[in-house]
Amino acid sequence: MVVMRKFYRCFSMFAFLLCLLSGVALGADGRKAAGKTDGDPADITTKIDKPKSETRKSYVISSGDLLNITVFGEPDLSLDEVRVAGNGSISFPLLGEINLKGLSSAMLEKHLVDRLRDGYLKKPKVTVSILEYRMFYVNGEVHKPGGYKYVDGLNVQKAIALAGGFTERASKSKITLIREDFPDKPLHSVELNIEVRPGDILTIGESYF
Repeated sequence: MVVMRKFYRCFSMFAFLLCLLSGVALGADGRKAAGKTDGDPADITTKIDKPKSETRKSYVISSGDLLNITVFGEPDLSLDEVRVAGNGSISFPLLGEINLKGLSSAMLEKHLVDRLRDGYLKKPKVTVSILEYRMFYVNGEVHKPGGYKYVDGLNVQKAIALAGGFTERASKSKITLIREDFPDKPLHSVELNIEVRPGDILTIGESYF
């Protein structure tokens, strides 16, 4: 009996130690697991949306713009390159002269679809693209005054650089900008970071000091 009691006592102590060691191991594993959670910054990937390109559908077409007009499935009615005339019109197959004054590319697409549907095509599909914008102009105290092709992202400073930069007599505080849409409302003393648009006229004044 004495031997049996000693055996059970040793067995109980062994079982207790085994449970204790198991608990320590589980605690360590738990701490390791707790060190990396679903919210761990190392596991989070931040998605940054790419900026959307600015739409050109609202751009108002005017004389000097170079257009591409595609009528799907109708190559004889499509125009690879057509320059808007000085009176703001183009000549289109079957339809003749079309006045584009005040029309955006989206509005022109709809206009052509409506005209072609009226006795010519059942379900016309038309796209209008602007291949080249009309020129802008830089006058006054620059080294190369004149007209220049418009490029995206143009501002006053870049426009002046294209025109050869300021002359020695130029006044950087006397820059006038005339918008094509508002020719009777010139903007005076404009900043160099102001946007320049197709058809705009920049004039650099002279400094007297």
